[in-house]
Amino acid sequence: MLLLHGYLAAAHVWEAAAARLSEIADLRVVALDLPGCGYSDRPADRSYGLEWLATVVLETLRQLELPQPIIAGHSLGGAVALHAAARATSEITGLVLVSPLTYSSPLPAPLRPAARHPGIFQLLYRSPPGRMVVRPLLRRNDAGAPPQA
Repeated sequence: MLLLHGYLAAAHVWEAAAARLSEIADLRVVALDLPGCGYSDRPADRSYGLEWLATVVLETLRQLELPQPIIAGHSLGGAVALHAAARATSEITGLVLVSPLTYSSPLPAPLRPAARHPGIFQLLYRSPPGRMVVRPLLRRNDAGAPPQA
C-alpha cells in the first residue's frame, strides 16, 4: 500500500495509520513524500501538476516493486492517486481517497506569474514572509466553489 499526503504536508502524517495497517492487514505500507514536500527533492524546473506527480508516483511504485498496490491519498494526494490510477488501471488494485481534491481552481492573480516560473515558488517557500503570503492566498482560493464549466 502506498500512502500519499495532502497539500503542504509530508509522509509523516501517515505514521500511525501505516503502523496500524501493517499490523492488521499484513501489508507492506509505504508513505511517500511527494516532490517538494518533506524530505523529497524540490526540482525547480517542474510544474508540480497532477500529471507529473502521478508520473512520480507510478515510477516509485515500479521501483519499490509493490505488486498490485492500493494507493491511499488525502487531499492533493487523493487527486494524485486518481491520476495515477487512471493511467495504470491494470497495475493498481484499489484506491482509498480521503477528502480528495477533485477539481482544480485557478491560482489567485498574485501567484499566476510564479506558476509560469516554478523556481519562484521555491524561493517564496524558502522564506518565512513568502510562506506567510502564499499559503493564505492558496487557502482562500481553494475554499471557493468549484469552477463553472
